[in-house]
Amino acid sequence: MNDILSFLRKKEIELKVDNKDLLVKFPGKKLDNDVLEVIKANKEFLLAYLTELNRQSIIDSIPRTDISSSYPLSSSQRRLWVLSQFDGGSMAYHVPSVYVFRGVLDISALEGSFRELIGRHEILRTVFRTVDGGDVRQVVLSAEDAGFSLAYRDLIGEGYAIEGGGVEGLLSSEIVRPFDLSSGPLLRAHLYRTGPSEWVFLCTMHHIISDGWSMGIMVKEVLSLYGSLSSGLVSDLPSLELQYRDYASWESGHLSGDFFSVSRSYWLEQLGGELPVLQLPEDLVRPAVKSYRGSRVSVSLSLSDSVAFRSVLQGSGCTLFMGCLASVNGLFYRYSGQTDQVIGSPIAGREHAGLSGQLGFYANTLAFRSRFTGEEDFLGLLSHVRSVCLGGYAHQLYPFERLVEELGVVRDMGRNPLFDVMLSVQEDSAIGSGAVCVGGVEVSGYEGSYGGLYEQV
Repeated sequence: MNDILSFLRKKEIELKVDNKDLLVKFPGKKLDNDVLEVIKANKEFLLAYLTELNRQSIIDSIPRTDISSSYPLSSSQRRLWVLSQFDGGSMAYHVPSVYVFRGVLDISALEGSFRELIGRHEILRTVFRTVDGGDVRQVVLSAEDAGFSLAYRDLIGEGYAIEGGGVEGLLSSEIVRPFDLSSGPLLRAHLYRTGPSEWVFLCTMHHIISDGWSMGIMVKEVLSLYGSLSSGLVSDLPSLELQYRDYASWESGHLSGDFFSVSRSYWLEQLGGELPVLQLPEDLVRPAVKSYRGSRVSVSLSLSDSVAFRSVLQGSGCTLFMGCLASVNGLFYRYSGQTDQVIGSPIAGREHAGLSGQLGFYANTLAFRSRFTGEEDFLGLLSHVRSVCLGGYAHQLYPFERLVEELGVVRDMGRNPLFDVMLSVQEDSAIGSGAVCVGGVEVSGYEGSYGGLYEQV
């Protein structure tokens, strides 16, 4: 597309997108036939490309909002706030991270690291309150009023019975302890001493102020801040261009305008008509109201199978996610016979460069609708899924919550809207699969099994 636009500019021809139409401005009274044919042959791609450039220019100009007593919620936050009002709805969105510290730990420096983090990211000291008129809004507290403290327990000194799942029990009970969205804090940190030079560290946040990407940022910044504080140095973390309130205000201001109109049309077309409901064989009756109960099942691929699978994907120009989605579609077809399936997936939602280092609930949900015949081989299905994914990615900023409203989906307390299955392909945790050392402390992932929100059924 850049080559074509460069070719046209040399001929003093300008293209502009206006209400989904491609306008051509050229010198003289008539456009050369060869140039006209180039434009016609590539019209669809030029429209998509120029629309994306226009969209990106708007994204890149997210302004700082004026200081106020409260700010609007983002679409994602609003839906999560509504869900949190139902029994068990808030608990289902607690986001825990558990790590093991070994070495000489400076507890005051660890707490100081979190206090600096909270001062740095406004979203970590944000609460959600009903203001005049009954509207729920974000209220940013001062760092002093955030109410954060690092809870510490010396299990060795207490003679606590660590054996027999004692630590796991503490973790599980703490993870499910309710948050008060109106008063906060919505970030909790607990440190348990389990050995002479060993600690288990638990950090729990509510999803309304965080997402998976945020957890990685938080861990990296806390470790960086700890390294500085424990060494008596000044932190070298770069200043933040934006805060979450800036993004939420920007999104709120554009939802009623033209910015999302093309993406809105795309999703309404993709998910229009009667939506399929996945009908898998069941050995239990689906409850009328979902309970958030479940269990984990782990399956591993052999190295040879993994290498072979990735080779097929590379040869087809597909990502690992596309390959996994095609596999899930094929698997469900085998069990249900359904060739029309909607599978959800989270996406980072951080197209603006200034949001990549931000904490907050930026993640959006995409609903990938695959419609195939069942007669394709896997490569044929993979090709179809690739097209579905690329279309979804091109319109990934349209809020899932707004889409549900637009489609007029009738709320079913026993199901999620639009789909029952989500697929997420995740990389290693923020500290990788091994361990990192900072300030004389080795930090690694916790390998124990804590219940969290999962119950054996």
